[in-house]
Amino acid sequence: MNFLLPRLRTEIDELRSEYPSAIENEQPDGAVHLIIPDIPFPIAWEPSRIRVLLVVPSAYPTAKPVFYTEPSVKMKAVAQVGGKSGLTRIGDSDWCTYCWNPSVWDLSRETLLRFLKFSLSRFEELK
Repeated sequence: MNFLLPRLRTEIDELRSEYPSAIENEQPDGAVHLIIPDIPFPIAWEPSRIRVLLVVPSAYPTAKPVFYTEPSVKMKAVAQVGGKSGLTRIGDSDWCTYCWNPSVWDLSRETLLRFLKFSLSRFEELK
């Protein structure tokens, strides 16, 4: 049994306290995929609500999670989003990756909810 499991469970529960529709999928490699559907998105972006995927690696929290959005995300006034890295096939869906990460990753402080909020805040900053 992974010694980080209790921490991961606590953090998933914390994320679900703000995003109760989050769907958790454990992967054969030990990673966890968290799909958060129907997140309200800033007005400068479309669509107005999006689906997000967090891939939590088996080495979390030493290894950072990865943030993805559905591929349809775009700024209303700009064709290409800065930091957008392209499409990745995960399971049976395409997801858009971004090269945004916190500059400092403090294992004792960071949580999945903080990481998600950081990632979503980048869209606000770019409006």
